[in-house]
Amino acid sequence: MAFPAIVTPIPCKAHTYPPTHLGADQFDDADPQDRREKESFWNSFYLVINLGSLFAVTVVVYVQEAVGWGVGFAIPAAAMLMAIVMFVSGTSLYSHVPPTER
Repeated sequence: MAFPAIVTPIPCKAHTYPPTHLGADQFDDADPQDRREKESFWNSFYLVINLGSLFAVTVVVYVQEAVGWGVGFAIPAAAMLMAIVMFVSGTSLYSHVPPTER
């Protein structure tokens, strides 16, 4: 239990730009339709994050116990590979917003 308490305060540049910003940058806040779609994006994003967590602690754990650890680890590996392929295949469709200095 002491390990997370020690590691958590360590500053990390990876936390300054979470992947959610990529999704938020796809919408124009000046357009009312885009604002509604952005709200829908956040709802969908957090729903999928929570469903993924639920799937991980129920289905994957069951498969690891009933079938084996190899299959249990293959499920998240296959899901991650599928997510990477989907992300890379859609890169040309993304709205690329250059970073701004603060």
